[in-house]
Amino acid sequence: MSAGEHRAWQALRLLRNEGVRVVRQHQIGRYTVDFAIRRARIAIEIDGGVHDMEGRAEYDAKRQTHLENIGWTFVRFRSEETHDATAILDKVRAALPLPLRGGGRGWGEAPALEGSLAQEISSMGVSPHPPAPSSLEEGEIPLHLRRRTRGNRKLPSRAKQ
Repeated sequence: MSAGEHRAWQALRLLRNEGVRVVRQHQIGRYTVDFAIRRARIAIEIDGGVHDMEGRAEYDAKRQTHLENIGWTFVRFRSEETHDATAILDKVRAALPLPLRGGGRGWGEAPALEGSLAQEISSMGVSPHPPAPSSLEEGEIPLHLRRRTRGNRKLPSRAKQ
């Protein structure tokens, strides 16, 4: 790990406090990225002196285009930029999906409400985010998640007769 990558890793580890898990040297198909936030599909690259070599810019562009085509977002830093941990965190946070960027307490959770709106909603005793209606009864497993067994496929039992 280069010095720039090490500095970036020290900064990116601080995102754990916000519920964001960053991994190092993540394999995506035939390519490996320096850091990744897998759940948000964000690839973070630290470009050092190796990236200034002849032909490397074309390879990096081809690689980035391929990964963006399969749904990944790229955040790139020059090695010199890694001295400022705040700038790294701000740039990565800007690429995160809105629930995390907006101050949510985790994936799929809405951001905490502030001020008079929060007081008004809490005084009404109503949840600001009601659950989506479901056609399933309580405890029922959706059809696509049920385990396929002889019993639910209406096949004869295997018991010897």
